[in-house]
Amino acid sequence: MKYFAYSRTQHKELSIVTEKINKKFVPGKVYTAGVYKLYTEILSSPISRYSDAIIVLTIDDINLQSTNYTEATFEVRWLYGTYTNGIIYPLQ
Repeated sequence: MKYFAYSRTQHKELSIVTEKINKKFVPGKVYTAGVYKLYTEILSSPISRYSDAIIVLTIDDINLQSTNYTEATFEVRWLYGTYTNGIIYPLQ
């Protein structure tokens, strides 16, 4: 079994840590009950080290490949903005 879990504390911690190395944490999204829900990690057991973790979706290992989800990522943030046609557009 796999457990898609979301923790507000973990989301906040990862955002702070990745910001220090000029990156941005983007939580994953999983499609369940007709809507996409955010998750911060995929667990093998229903127990998370974060006390505020909520299990968003439980799925069998066999059905994991057919599940519609995007993985959590760490995006690079540019210091000054985007560079297009010789113009630097500031970050918003």
